[in-house]
Amino acid sequence: MIVVINPPPPPARTWTERLHLKPGVRALAAALFVYGFGEELWFRYLPAYLRVLGASPFLVGLFGTAKDLLDAGYAYPGGLVADRLGSRRALLCFGLLTTAGFALYLGHPSVPVLFGGLLLVMAWQSLGLPATFSLIHEELAGGGRLVGFTVQSVVKRLPIILAPPLGGWLIGRYGMGGGMRIGFAVSVGTSLLMLIGLRRSFQLERSAGSAVAAGSPGSAGAAGTPLAAREKGRSR
Repeated sequence: MIVVINPPPPPARTWTERLHLKPGVRALAAALFVYGFGEELWFRYLPAYLRVLGASPFLVGLFGTAKDLLDAGYAYPGGLVADRLGSRRALLCFGLLTTAGFALYLGHPSVPVLFGGLLLVMAWQSLGLPATFSLIHEELAGGGRLVGFTVQSVVKRLPIILAPPLGGWLIGRYGMGGGMRIGFAVSVGTSLLMLIGLRRSFQLERSAGSAVAAGSPGSAGAAGTPLAAREKGRSR
């Protein structure tokens, strides 16, 4: 008599597993949403704000051109920095630059400051783009990269849908100057929250990776080589 023993059914996959949301990808998605929500409160109203501050129509158009130029030109140096420091450290550095730009807008609202601060404000969005792709590529090395990129794209667009109406309400309630200052203050707060969350997530991820490496056979010899140590430092 032959007894056939069926293998146990595989455990049910959670929604995070279906979407390939590993810890690093989840932290990045949360950071993209939090940062984007703070910025989109006021970014669409910058042309009108420039006019209130005394900018001519030519300067308003020039501001849009400068923004588009930085958006295109920042990607290459952002990739170089991410390749040099690693995607995680690069994202934290770009987040610090953007937070400094938001604080500059909040403390010194003027036409020259809005133009100069754009160099800092665009750091996360444009300089950080290659590091964002690199992080998703590293986290989902075993598969699911297309789903990861799709989730990142969706999360990045949610603030574009949700935040501008709230920003318009703030401007209608407190005036152009008051509403924009509230938006700048919210951006500073959300950016700091984003940086704290990202840094904490990366630290936990590194600790978990170190624990796994310490428990695996032969990990000590591999980790002791200069090349392995250098690659590990760059990836973090």
